[in-house]
Amino acid sequence: MENLYDELKKLCKMENAREDWADYRDNLTKIITGDTVKRTNVMIIGVGDCNDLDLKILSDHFDLICLADKSLPDVPGLCDKYNIDTEKRKNIFGRTIDLIGISDNTYRKIADEITSFMNRDKIIPDISNLADFVIKKYTDMYEDAVPDFTDSDDGYDYVIISGVYSQLFNMPAMMWDVFSEQYQDDDGETATVYHEISKITDKKIPSINDYLLKISKRGLITVNEAKRVGRRGAVEGAYQFFKDIQRRLDDGLVDIKTSEKLLWPFDVTQSKLYEMSYIHLINS
Repeated sequence: MENLYDELKKLCKMENAREDWADYRDNLTKIITGDTVKRTNVMIIGVGDCNDLDLKILSDHFDLICLADKSLPDVPGLCDKYNIDTEKRKNIFGRTIDLIGISDNTYRKIADEITSFMNRDKIIPDISNLADFVIKKYTDMYEDAVPDFTDSDDGYDYVIISGVYSQLFNMPAMMWDVFSEQYQDDDGETATVYHEISKITDKKIPSINDYLLKISKRGLITVNEAKRVGRRGAVEGAYQFFKDIQRRLDDGLVDIKTSEKLLWPFDVTQSKLYEMSYIHLINS
């Protein structure tokens, strides 16, 4: 039987993303190239399959591109995908970077431990006991996490991070969605777990922003979900990013060079449309 974590990971991958995101990709790439200096260098964090950015256009604009993700990006495959010529490929390389520091196997272990706990609790299901157990497991997991980014980075002219903050902390919430739906909840225990995940996110985001701003010589380009169209409420991860940046703005630590709004058709089949906030930050 497949581990719950692996099942949920599949749901995060949009099969038709390249086709469905074509207009969004064109618009976002155009904004970036118009908002940055040519012949500079850039690191793109959380590049994945690079469906939201046109790597061909970016390779014509930037002299050097670092593609970074939790797993080493398939640079040759991405270059093939965007028909990048041989000379330009020499200026594109990949590296690993883990902003959270939680491995796939750790998520699998947590999912198995929670499942085992639920199986022991089957005779008299008690969501309060489950919530306490899950909060303890999640808290310990994040306390033990060791992010894979260091201050030894010389930095880049620009750093781009697009649609990543909302993904950094989504897995614990997604797992809790599955686990909690099997229980009766009369006392709001389900919300308690989501609140604890949000508190953890609040604590982690500032150190990530510290690092990204430090290595961004000319600017940090961020693209985050301002809201899901047709839904109330903030998007976790993205919300904590906005909150931390507002604090830095209030303290005079950063300035906004450029701010734009775009629509991202994240999942056409499920009608998931997000209003994205493009913010180009510079250190004060």
